[in-house]
Amino acid sequence: MAKSGDLSVTALYTSAAWHEAGYPNAELVLHPKALGVFRAVNGTLALTRGLRAGTEAPLPMALAQRHTLIDRLVAESGARSVIELAAGLSQRGITLTADPSLAVVEVDQPHVLAIKRELLARTPAGQAILARPNLTFMASDVTELDVAALCASQPAGPVFVIAEGLLMYLDVAAQNRLASRVAEALRPRGGQFVFDYVPPSEKAPPGATGRALEWLMKRFTAGQSFVKDPRTREAVAEDLRSSGFDRAEVLEPRHVAARYALPHPEAPTEQLLFVCGVK
Repeated sequence: MAKSGDLSVTALYTSAAWHEAGYPNAELVLHPKALGVFRAVNGTLALTRGLRAGTEAPLPMALAQRHTLIDRLVAESGARSVIELAAGLSQRGITLTADPSLAVVEVDQPHVLAIKRELLARTPAGQAILARPNLTFMASDVTELDVAALCASQPAGPVFVIAEGLLMYLDVAAQNRLASRVAEALRPRGGQFVFDYVPPSEKAPPGATGRALEWLMKRFTAGQSFVKDPRTREAVAEDLRSSGFDRAEVLEPRHVAARYALPHPEAPTEQLLFVCGVK
Protein backbone atom coordinates (compact mmCIF):
# COMPACT_ATOMS: atom_id res chain seq x y z
CA MET A 1 0.00 0.00 0.00
CA ALA A 2 1.32 3.42 -0.89
CA LYS A 3 1.94 5.79 2.00
CA SER A 4 -1.03 7.80 3.28
CA GLY A 5 1.14 10.90 2.97
CA ASP A 6 0.66 10.60 -0.79
CA LEU A 7 -2.97 11.62 -0.29
CA SER A 8 -4.35 15.00 0.72
CA VAL A 9 -6.22 15.41 3.97
CA THR A 10 -9.32 16.01 1.85
CA ALA A 11 -9.09 12.62 0.15
CA LEU A 12 -8.55 10.83 3.44
CA TYR A 13 -11.23 12.74 5.29
CA THR A 14 -13.88 12.29 2.62
CA SER A 15 -13.00 8.61 2.25
CA ALA A 16 -14.03 8.21 5.88
CA ALA A 17 -16.95 10.63 5.58
CA TRP A 18 -18.59 8.59 2.81
CA HIS A 19 -18.01 5.41 4.81
CA GLU A 20 -19.44 6.86 8.04
CA ALA A 21 -22.45 8.23 6.14
CA GLY A 22 -23.21 4.75 4.81
CA TYR A 23 -22.74 5.41 1.10
CA PRO A 24 -22.75 2.20 -0.94
CA ASN A 25 -19.32 0.75 -1.75
CA ALA A 26 -17.50 3.30 0.43
CA GLU A 27 -15.89 0.48 2.41
CA LEU A 28 -14.15 -0.74 -0.74
CA VAL A 29 -12.04 2.44 -0.99
CA LEU A 30 -11.68 3.24 2.71
CA HIS A 31 -8.01 4.01 3.29
CA PRO A 32 -6.48 2.48 6.45
CA LYS A 33 -5.51 5.96 7.69
CA ALA A 34 -8.80 7.66 6.76
CA LEU A 35 -10.72 7.11 10.00
CA GLY A 36 -7.80 8.47 12.01
CA VAL A 37 -7.75 11.67 9.98
CA PHE A 38 -11.55 11.89 10.17
CA ARG A 39 -11.55 11.64 13.96
CA ALA A 40 -8.65 14.05 14.37
CA VAL A 41 -10.29 16.73 12.25
CA ASN A 42 -13.71 16.26 13.84
CA GLY A 43 -12.19 16.29 17.31
CA THR A 44 -10.38 19.55 16.66
CA LEU A 45 -13.51 21.13 15.21
CA ALA A 46 -15.62 19.96 18.16
CA LEU A 47 -13.17 21.43 20.66
CA THR A 48 -13.19 24.83 18.98
CA ARG A 49 -16.84 25.00 17.84
CA GLY A 50 -17.93 26.71 21.00
CA LEU A 51 -15.38 29.46 20.44
CA ARG A 52 -16.75 30.39 17.03
CA ALA A 53 -19.63 32.69 16.31
CA GLY A 54 -22.14 31.07 13.98
CA THR A 55 -24.30 27.98 13.88
CA GLU A 56 -22.91 25.95 10.97
CA ALA A 57 -23.66 22.24 11.11
CA PRO A 58 -20.81 19.74 11.61
CA LEU A 59 -18.69 19.21 8.51
CA PRO A 60 -19.79 15.57 7.89
CA MET A 61 -23.41 16.73 7.58
CA ALA A 62 -22.46 19.41 5.07
CA LEU A 63 -20.43 16.97 2.99
CA ALA A 64 -23.25 14.41 3.03
CA GLN A 65 -25.69 17.01 1.71
CA ARG A 66 -23.26 18.07 -1.00
CA HIS A 67 -22.38 14.54 -2.10
CA THR A 68 -25.99 13.39 -2.17
CA LEU A 69 -27.19 16.44 -4.07
CA ILE A 70 -24.59 15.84 -6.79
CA ASP A 71 -25.74 12.22 -7.01
CA ARG A 72 -29.35 13.37 -7.35
CA LEU A 73 -28.41 15.82 -10.11
CA VAL A 74 -26.60 13.09 -12.04
CA ALA A 75 -29.70 10.88 -11.86
CA GLU A 76 -31.99 13.76 -12.79
CA SER A 77 -29.88 14.64 -15.84
CA GLY A 78 -30.29 11.26 -17.49
CA ALA A 79 -26.70 11.50 -18.79
CA ARG A 80 -25.08 8.19 -19.65
CA SER A 81 -21.53 9.55 -19.48
CA VAL A 82 -20.05 10.99 -16.28
CA ILE A 83 -16.60 12.50 -15.83
CA GLU A 84 -15.44 13.09 -12.25
CA LEU A 85 -12.50 15.48 -11.95
CA ALA A 86 -10.20 15.05 -8.94
CA ALA A 87 -12.23 11.98 -8.01
CA GLY A 88 -10.00 11.01 -5.09
CA LEU A 89 -11.41 8.10 -3.09
CA SER A 90 -15.02 8.84 -3.98
CA GLN A 91 -17.21 5.78 -4.34
CA ARG A 92 -19.50 7.52 -6.83
CA GLY A 93 -18.04 5.99 -10.00
CA ILE A 94 -18.02 2.55 -8.44
CA THR A 95 -21.70 2.84 -7.57
CA LEU A 96 -22.81 4.37 -10.87
CA THR A 97 -21.07 1.79 -13.03
CA ALA A 98 -23.09 -1.02 -11.49
CA ASP A 99 -25.36 0.06 -14.37
CA PRO A 100 -23.49 -1.24 -17.45
CA SER A 101 -25.18 1.36 -19.66
CA LEU A 102 -23.52 4.24 -17.78
CA ALA A 103 -19.86 5.11 -18.42
CA VAL A 104 -17.74 6.88 -15.81
CA VAL A 105 -14.25 8.34 -16.14
CA GLU A 106 -12.44 9.23 -12.91
CA VAL A 107 -9.62 11.74 -13.34
CA ASP A 108 -6.93 12.32 -10.72
CA GLN A 109 -3.21 12.38 -10.13
CA PRO A 110 -1.39 9.11 -10.97
CA HIS A 111 -0.45 8.35 -7.36
CA VAL A 112 -4.04 8.87 -6.17
CA LEU A 113 -5.43 6.47 -8.74
CA ALA A 114 -2.69 3.96 -7.93
CA ILE A 115 -3.77 3.98 -4.29
CA LYS A 116 -7.41 3.62 -5.29
CA ARG A 117 -6.60 0.60 -7.43
CA GLU A 118 -4.69 -0.94 -4.53
CA LEU A 119 -7.63 -0.41 -2.20
CA LEU A 120 -10.05 -2.02 -4.65
CA ALA A 121 -7.70 -4.93 -5.31
CA ARG A 122 -7.95 -5.99 -1.64
CA THR A 123 -11.32 -7.70 -2.11
CA PRO A 124 -13.04 -9.87 -4.73
CA ALA A 125 -15.76 -7.22 -5.03
CA GLY A 126 -13.18 -4.55 -5.70
CA GLN A 127 -11.37 -6.72 -8.22
CA ALA A 128 -14.63 -7.20 -10.11
CA ILE A 129 -15.12 -3.43 -10.16
CA LEU A 130 -11.63 -2.88 -11.57
CA ALA A 131 -12.57 -5.20 -14.44
CA ARG A 132 -15.63 -3.19 -15.44
CA PRO A 133 -15.29 -1.86 -19.01
CA ASN A 134 -17.50 1.15 -18.21
CA LEU A 135 -15.25 2.46 -15.40
CA THR A 136 -12.07 4.22 -16.51
CA PHE A 137 -9.30 5.74 -14.40
CA MET A 138 -7.44 8.54 -16.19
CA ALA A 139 -4.22 9.83 -14.65
CA SER A 140 -3.90 13.57 -15.22
CA ASP A 141 -3.58 16.90 -13.50
CA VAL A 142 -7.04 18.41 -14.00
CA THR A 143 -5.55 21.80 -14.81
CA GLU A 144 -3.77 20.23 -17.80
CA LEU A 145 -6.46 17.76 -18.86
CA ASP A 146 -7.62 17.80 -22.50
CA VAL A 147 -11.30 17.94 -21.57
CA ALA A 148 -12.46 18.25 -25.18
CA ALA A 149 -10.70 15.05 -26.24
CA LEU A 150 -11.99 13.21 -23.19
CA CYS A 151 -15.60 14.26 -23.81
CA ALA A 152 -15.29 13.40 -27.50
CA SER A 153 -14.22 9.87 -26.54
CA GLN A 154 -17.41 9.23 -24.58
CA PRO A 155 -20.57 7.51 -25.86
CA ALA A 156 -23.00 9.71 -27.78
CA GLY A 157 -25.16 12.10 -25.81
CA PRO A 158 -24.75 14.70 -23.07
CA VAL A 159 -21.88 14.42 -20.61
CA PHE A 160 -22.12 15.20 -16.90
CA VAL A 161 -18.87 16.66 -15.50
CA ILE A 162 -18.32 16.77 -11.73
CA ALA A 163 -15.69 18.62 -9.73
CA GLU A 164 -16.45 17.96 -6.07
CA GLY A 165 -14.11 19.48 -3.52
CA LEU A 166 -11.78 20.92 -6.18
CA LEU A 167 -12.53 24.56 -6.99
CA MET A 168 -11.67 25.78 -3.49
CA TYR A 169 -8.02 24.97 -4.26
CA LEU A 170 -7.90 26.86 -7.59
CA ASP A 171 -7.43 30.60 -7.89
CA VAL A 172 -9.94 32.64 -9.88
CA ALA A 173 -7.96 32.51 -13.11
CA ALA A 174 -7.55 28.73 -12.88
CA GLN A 175 -11.24 28.30 -12.10
CA ASN A 176 -12.23 30.30 -15.16
CA ARG A 177 -9.77 28.45 -17.41
CA LEU A 178 -11.21 25.12 -16.30
CA ALA A 179 -14.77 26.36 -16.80
CA SER A 180 -13.95 27.57 -20.31
CA ARG A 181 -12.40 24.23 -21.26
CA VAL A 182 -15.37 22.28 -19.91
CA ALA A 183 -17.91 24.54 -21.65
CA GLU A 184 -16.06 24.22 -24.95
CA ALA A 185 -15.86 20.44 -24.55
CA LEU A 186 -19.58 20.13 -23.84
CA ARG A 187 -20.74 22.47 -26.60
CA PRO A 188 -20.85 19.87 -29.46
CA ARG A 189 -23.01 17.43 -27.47
CA GLY A 190 -24.57 19.26 -24.52
CA GLY A 191 -24.23 18.48 -20.88
CA GLN A 192 -23.67 19.87 -17.42
CA PHE A 193 -20.79 20.91 -15.19
CA VAL A 194 -21.48 20.75 -11.46
CA PHE A 195 -19.11 21.77 -8.70
CA ASP A 196 -19.20 22.98 -5.11
CA TYR A 197 -17.72 26.32 -4.13
CA VAL A 198 -18.47 28.76 -1.33
CA PRO A 199 -16.91 32.14 -2.18
CA PRO A 200 -14.72 33.16 0.77
CA SER A 201 -16.38 36.58 0.72
CA GLU A 202 -19.63 34.90 1.86
CA LYS A 203 -18.10 32.97 4.74
CA ALA A 204 -18.14 34.11 8.32
CA PRO A 205 -14.77 35.12 9.81
CA PRO A 206 -12.87 31.89 10.42
CA GLY A 207 -12.56 32.15 14.18
CA ALA A 208 -10.94 29.35 16.15
CA THR A 209 -12.67 26.56 14.18
CA GLY A 210 -11.63 27.88 10.81
CA ARG A 211 -8.07 28.50 11.93
CA ALA A 212 -7.87 24.99 13.38
CA LEU A 213 -9.17 23.45 10.15
CA GLU A 214 -6.74 25.47 8.06
CA TRP A 215 -3.86 24.43 10.33
CA LEU A 216 -4.82 20.78 9.93
CA MET A 217 -5.11 21.18 6.19
CA LYS A 218 -1.65 22.75 5.90
CA ARG A 219 -0.25 20.03 8.14
CA PHE A 220 -1.43 17.33 5.74
CA THR A 221 -0.91 19.13 2.43
CA ALA A 222 2.57 20.63 2.76
CA GLY A 223 1.28 24.15 3.28
CA GLN A 224 -1.57 24.23 0.74
CA SER A 225 -4.55 26.32 1.79
CA PHE A 226 -7.88 27.50 0.45
CA VAL A 227 -7.91 30.07 -2.34
CA LYS A 228 -8.57 33.77 -1.66
CA ASP A 229 -11.45 35.13 -3.75
CA PRO A 230 -13.36 38.43 -3.30
CA ARG A 231 -16.26 37.44 -5.60
CA THR A 232 -19.86 36.83 -4.57
CA ARG A 233 -21.87 33.85 -5.83
CA GLU A 234 -23.48 36.12 -8.43
CA ALA A 235 -20.06 37.16 -9.71
CA VAL A 236 -18.95 33.52 -9.90
CA ALA A 237 -22.09 32.66 -11.88
CA GLU A 238 -21.48 35.56 -14.24
CA ASP A 239 -17.91 34.38 -14.82
CA LEU A 240 -19.27 30.94 -15.67
CA ARG A 241 -21.64 32.39 -18.25
CA SER A 242 -18.77 34.44 -19.67
CA SER A 243 -16.78 31.19 -19.88
CA GLY A 244 -19.31 29.77 -22.34
CA PHE A 245 -22.13 28.22 -20.33
CA ASP A 246 -25.69 29.02 -21.34
CA ARG A 247 -26.83 28.83 -17.74
CA ALA A 248 -25.23 28.86 -14.32
CA GLU A 249 -27.58 28.12 -11.44
CA VAL A 250 -26.66 28.27 -7.77
CA LEU A 251 -28.12 25.64 -5.42
CA GLU A 252 -27.78 25.79 -1.64
CA PRO A 253 -28.29 22.21 -0.39
CA ARG A 254 -30.15 23.16 2.76
CA HIS A 255 -32.67 25.14 0.69
CA VAL A 256 -33.43 22.22 -1.65
CA ALA A 257 -33.17 19.45 0.94
CA ALA A 258 -36.84 18.46 0.68
CA ARG A 259 -36.89 18.60 -3.12
CA TYR A 260 -33.92 16.24 -3.42
CA ALA A 261 -34.46 14.21 -0.24
CA LEU A 262 -31.10 15.22 1.19
CA PRO A 263 -29.78 13.94 4.52
CA HIS A 264 -29.89 16.21 7.58
CA PRO A 265 -32.55 18.50 6.03
CA GLU A 266 -32.70 20.80 9.07
CA ALA A 267 -28.94 21.20 9.41
CA PRO A 268 -27.61 24.76 8.85
CA THR A 269 -24.88 23.70 6.44
CA GLU A 270 -22.57 26.01 4.54
CA GLN A 271 -22.39 24.60 1.00
CA LEU A 272 -23.10 25.89 -2.50
CA LEU A 273 -23.35 24.00 -5.78
CA PHE A 274 -22.99 25.66 -9.16
CA VAL A 275 -24.95 23.84 -11.86
CA CYS A 276 -23.83 24.94 -15.33
CA GLY A 277 -25.20 23.80 -18.65
CA VAL A 278 -24.80 24.15 -22.40
CA LYS A 279 -27.49 23.42 -24.91
